[in-house]
Amino acid sequence: MSVHVCGDWIAAKLEEKQRQPGSAHAGVLLGARTGQSTTVLRMVRTPDGMELLDTAWHAAHAKTLDAMTPGGIEVCGAFVFGTSAKLASLESKAIALLAAIGKMHGDNLQGPMLLLLPSDAKKPTWKVIASSGNRLQPLDVKLTSSMPQVAYAYSCFTALLQTGKSTRSSH
Repeated sequence: MSVHVCGDWIAAKLEEKQRQPGSAHAGVLLGARTGQSTTVLRMVRTPDGMELLDTAWHAAHAKTLDAMTPGGIEVCGAFVFGTSAKLASLESKAIALLAAIGKMHGDNLQGPMLLLLPSDAKKPTWKVIASSGNRLQPLDVKLTSSMPQVAYAYSCFTALLQTGKSTRSSH
């Protein structure tokens, strides 16, 4: 499986989150899968006030988001932002959440991924569940200079949702 992410986009997200000292939050990753390749398109943050990586709630949220996305776009993982110590303490919850996302897609999704955004480090870390299923292992992500065409289509879909305009004609 190969994973593609716009390097500038991830760097900007990490920088944005590092300007929020002391905060910690999580959410899910939306992506588009073509063959054995996944392109991460968006981070959907959990509402404020939620327990960090409440596995049952996040799994239900991922299932709801998955049902709302257009064809070809799916929940492909999760992300967590916080101190390195906080991120390390959440590993078992992260494994449970990734397993739930994997079950949600059955064989259609190869290895849901986890993006760790440490507030006290300069570089994000990508992980997947190891084949043993009881630990996380590093994931090699290919950084690109721009988002692929599918990201443009997703951006257009998002813009339509935000403006409330429909592409369907009203007969």
